[in-house]
Amino acid sequence: YRSHLVRFTRGQQPEFSTLWQLFMFFNADCTGYLTKSEFRQVVRICQKLSQDEGQTGRLLSSAWHDVKKVDDSFVSFSHFCEWAEGAGIALAQDANNSTSCDGGSTRSRILEEPTRTVGNILGTPALSVDADELVPISDADLLGKLQSMLETTHKPDDNWTRDRGCILHGAGRCRFSCAIKNRVPVPNAYTLVKAFRNHNPNLWRRYSITRQRLAEDCSHEVQGVVWNPVELRSAFDLEEPLDRSCNEWRVFHGTSAANAQRICTSNFKQSLAGTGAIWTGGEGGKKTPLYGFGVYFAENVTKADEYVKAHVTDGVVEDDDGLCAMLVCRVVGGRVNIVTTNEIDIDRLRKENFEGPYDSVLGDRVSVLRKPFREIVCYDTDQIFPEFLLLYRRSYEES
Repeated sequence: YRSHLVRFTRGQQPEFSTLWQLFMFFNADCTGYLTKSEFRQVVRICQKLSQDEGQTGRLLSSAWHDVKKVDDSFVSFSHFCEWAEGAGIALAQDANNSTSCDGGSTRSRILEEPTRTVGNILGTPALSVDADELVPISDADLLGKLQSMLETTHKPDDNWTRDRGCILHGAGRCRFSCAIKNRVPVPNAYTLVKAFRNHNPNLWRRYSITRQRLAEDCSHEVQGVVWNPVELRSAFDLEEPLDRSCNEWRVFHGTSAANAQRICTSNFKQSLAGTGAIWTGGEGGKKTPLYGFGVYFAENVTKADEYVKAHVTDGVVEDDDGLCAMLVCRVVGGRVNIVTTNEIDIDRLRKENFEGPYDSVLGDRVSVLRKPFREIVCYDTDQIFPEFLLLYRRSYEES
């Protein structure tokens, strides 16, 4: 149909058996996102498919306002499915789609465990995270594998960057010459104390739909770009294998305990990108991150730990023996745009992500620039599932 190999006589039109077929028919450039004009074409078809006769007349006028969008400009397949369900569109997502979290068996087993919250452990007020969404892990084997992630991905040398900050002024609050003279020390080990598994069904549903879409995209060439595997040190399989055919990884994201809980509830907010502990040239405030406004991840726990905010009790920051929080997220990278130099055009990166062949960015500052770490950037939060929340202690003891 889309390639004009089938010609319709007057009054005929394509027939669609799944939402995936409908979405991809109008996503002619195979980017995985519908523009406003493409979405309006889809809505015209949906008007004829809606089971709610009273709603069909309202679809076209309100659809763009009602549908959730990425970057306020593009409609992903997962957001399209949510909109279609609300509009009463009588099509299945896809015959092969499975969106149950962990296949159900692990989820059921974990939910039988005690429902102590992160707030109980840290002594902070509990946020509104349902007991069946963020649950403590008691399985010794899984805890051992998570500890192994912390040990294996730690970089023991050449591991300080300006984002870790200055002892006197913190991160990004002074000149680089001051920061490098008064470096915040880098821990030499990280010890897992407690771990929680996130079973948020809404976030998992969006992620699994997006992963399926990217797996399909990666199976063929898009705009002259073929899929290539990208290996990350943190891509542990844990209890089930990752889907490496679409560059599915597990990666680290450092933050505060409170923010980690919020992320497990509602995922990342890209409006907050650039407000964390990134280098701002000594001026402070919100700045444009290196690869633009997206969600940043690390393959090394050492890098992610730079952005971990110490837990605060009664306004007093705990000492180095206190607990720190970090997320282990599943991320589906798809076709990865690898950037190896400092020549970074952030507008072009975003355009190639939403209107071009790429799905994520790997900021490889190691192979050419000889910097300590690589970073992974996603611009669509549906490519992310915050899977584990880790509470750990830093160690500065000399081995």
